[in-house]
Amino acid sequence: AVLEAKACGVAAIAPIWGGLSCFCTEADTWSVPFALEDAGRNQYDESTTARVARPDVESLVDIMRAAYRSSSGERRRLVEKSLDVARRFTWRRSASGVLSGIEKCLKKR
Repeated sequence: AVLEAKACGVAAIAPIWGGLSCFCTEADTWSVPFALEDAGRNQYDESTTARVARPDVESLVDIMRAAYRSSSGERRRLVEKSLDVARRFTWRRSASGVLSGIEKCLKKR
C-alpha cells in the first residue's frame, strides 16, 4: 500500500524496515521508529525467524500530527520524491527483473 500511495502522490508514513526499505527513505517518507518482534505463527506457519516491525505508537501519533501541520512546501517536496520513487518501481520493471532472473537460471543448466 505504501508504494501505491507514493504512485498516487501521497507522502507515506511508515517504519522503514524490511521490504519497505527498498523504496522508502528518510528523504521521501515520514519515518516511524519501530521495534522488531517475532512474527510468530500469526504471520508465518512454522517460521521461527520471521520478524515484524511494530511501530512506536506515541511516535506514530506525533509524526501524523507533524505531517498534518507540515507546510505545503514540505508536503510538496515529499510528494515529488515519492512520485520519483514510484516511477522507478513499475510492474514492467518488476516483470523484466523476474524474467531476467529466470533466463539466467535457465542458461546455467
